[in-house]
Amino acid sequence: MAATPPLSNLDPRAVGALRFPAMALLCLGLCACAPYRSTSVLAGGPGDRSFECLDLSIAPHHDDLVHAHGWIAIAYEFGNPCRLETDLDLGAAEVWVRTPTGRVQVRPHDPRGEIRAGLLDGGRRGREVIAYHAGGARVGDELSEVCVGIAAVSSEVQRSSEPSTHCFVWGPSPDETPVWGKGS
Repeated sequence: MAATPPLSNLDPRAVGALRFPAMALLCLGLCACAPYRSTSVLAGGPGDRSFECLDLSIAPHHDDLVHAHGWIAIAYEFGNPCRLETDLDLGAAEVWVRTPTGRVQVRPHDPRGEIRAGLLDGGRRGREVIAYHAGGARVGDELSEVCVGIAAVSSEVQRSSEPSTHCFVWGPSPDETPVWGKGS
């Protein structure tokens, strides 16, 4: 194995030629790791909510495999604009659907126990898609509305006086115009 020559033996022209690409890569790396800015996960849609140290966007997620099982999927996008961490537990979201027979509670599909409470560091963001099912019932086939109660997902939400239930119409072509309310 050949030894690496010491830096003092490098041709100064070669070092100068490396300086620009190295600076460009450093800048690119810093830009890619830029801290989360307040509301940058929020696209201005009606499923978006902003709390003091938590921005949260909820939307239906369409996945052929999930729907083949008669389940539903919800996409959560979240960010923490503060310097300090905040708590987040997407598994604590209460999700239910309305079918022709009434309201049906659904549970997250989590066979490996991966959905659990955690801390979201200041300046960080993330995205999760969670599939929900109602045991053996095929709720995804005939539902008309999906509601997501977020009151328990974070202390940020619990401190808010804003409505904490997000409902949106679901059908063959889901209307992504949710309505925030107190729940039903």
